[in-house]
Amino acid sequence: MGDILDSSLSMDQHINNNVKIMYFELRRISQMRSFLPFSTSKLKIIVSALVLSRLDYCNSLLAGLPNNKIYKLQRVQNCAARLVLGKSHYDDTKDMIRIPQWLPVRAKIEYKIALFCFGVFESSVPLYIQHLL
Repeated sequence: MGDILDSSLSMDQHINNNVKIMYFELRRISQMRSFLPFSTSKLKIIVSALVLSRLDYCNSLLAGLPNNKIYKLQRVQNCAARLVLGKSHYDDTKDMIRIPQWLPVRAKIEYKIALFCFGVFESSVPLYIQHLL
């Protein structure tokens, strides 16, 4: 967690490190897939636990970053969606966006921030956070 903020606040090191780890996990899962009789739902659980949880963790800190930085994370998510749905690398990911878990990364970030702000107005977050906002 210490590598999130770099001197220019560009988050490059954090994004590059996470992308590397997520691609590594996706390769491991895809190699394992051919040996085990995974159904799509079980594969989705494994990908969610090992890859998407890392993608979603503290992603609200990435709000406001330029598209070229967010696109790196979007490519990982597209790769994960293709793996779960059994699609080829050349298949389009536009139909995958209909599944709620595969929202575009930028939309996930904005949704998380909006949900947090809604929690502040509905008093469902701790009191110290309400006083900050």
